[in-house]
Amino acid sequence: MKLLTKELLKRFEKVGRQEDAKDPIVIAKFFNPTGAGTWLATEYDPNSKEFFGFVSIYLVITTMNGDTFLLMS
Repeated sequence: MKLLTKELLKRFEKVGRQEDAKDPIVIAKFFNPTGAGTWLATEYDPNSKEFFGFVSIYLVITTMNGDTFLLMS
């Protein structure tokens, strides 16, 4: 599966840099279907092939005595 399509590349190029935007536009959402992370990409640099944006990583842990904890970073 190709995650970075031609359409996404065009959209990243059209929107451009957003580091000074108060409310940046999220262009793409990437996630790990077997993991605990979600990446919201607001910018893409085709030269370095790096994304910029927001990341939410969390884990739900249940202890042996039944207590549940949500860990977020």
